[in-house]
Amino acid sequence: MRNVRYKLGQMSFTLGFQMFKRDRTKATEGGKARGHNPVAPPEPLVAERRQRLLALDPAALRLKPSAMLPRVWGFLMDTGRPAGLLTVAALADGKMALLQGNGWGTELPATALPGSAAMIGALLAVAETQLLRLTPTSTYPLPDLGRVRILVRTFDGDLAGDAPEDDLGFGRHPLSPLFHAAQTLTGTLHEKAKPLSRK
Repeated sequence: MRNVRYKLGQMSFTLGFQMFKRDRTKATEGGKARGHNPVAPPEPLVAERRQRLLALDPAALRLKPSAMLPRVWGFLMDTGRPAGLLTVAALADGKMALLQGNGWGTELPATALPGSAAMIGALLAVAETQLLRLTPTSTYPLPDLGRVRILVRTFDGDLAGDAPEDDLGFGRHPLSPLFHAAQTLTGTLHEKAKPLSRK
C-alpha cells in the first residue's frame, strides 16, 4: 500500500510541476554529455530560499538537544524530478517548507496546519535512527535527475545521503523509512503551495 501511495504521489507532483520553464532543459542536456544528469537549476527566488534554509544555525534559532531529539535539529531533502527541483525541509521548532523549482512553494509554522507538528516530530525522530547511514558533509549540491539527496542537520554538523528516488520510494534502500516520513510532510505542504514572493 505504501508503494502505491508513493507512486500516486509521484504522479501528482509531476503534474503539479508542468509550469516549469522548458528552456531550463539545456542545462540537463549539457550534464548528460559530461556523464551525469543534473536537475534543472531552480528559479532564483527558490535558490535563495533554499540557501536561506541551509544557512540556518541552531543556536540562532535557540534550539537545544532534547530527550526525543538529542542530536537532530533539522532536515532537508532535495529531489531531482524531470519537472524540476523539489525541496522539503523541517525544523525542530516546528517550521516547515516546501520549494518547487518552478517558483512555487510554502513556508509555514506547524501551528498553521493541523497534524503537521506530529509529522515533523515523526520525521525528525526517524532521522535520529538513521544517522549511522549518513556521512558528514559541508557541501550542498543539487541532486541528479531521479535521485534524492537527504540532509540531516545535527548539533554536531550536517550528515547527508544520496540514493535513487525509486529505490527509496519502493523500499529498496536503507534510507527508505526516512524518505517516506518526509513524503508524508511533502504531501501536506504540496496542497498549500503557491507562487513564492519576496519578503
